[in-house]
Amino acid sequence: MNLEQLAELRTPEGSAALDAATRLAGGDPLSAAAALRSGGLPPGLASAALTQAELRRRAVGKFGPAAGGRLRPPARRAF
Repeated sequence: MNLEQLAELRTPEGSAALDAATRLAGGDPLSAAAALRSGGLPPGLASAALTQAELRRRAVGKFGPAAGGRLRPPARRAF
């Protein structure tokens, strides 16, 4: 996720996309992406929302419910 996608998630459309992605998180990612895109979301916004929803889902499991409402950067991998 880049800064432009993060900024887009903070818009009303992005917030709605994140809400929809949160309901789909934890299931099949291809089905979730298809569902969001069939709802009219642009591919980049759908991808960012699903990434963020999955990061939130994992954070709640690790840190508790308070961690679910934050925007999180994906982990960086060193190669």
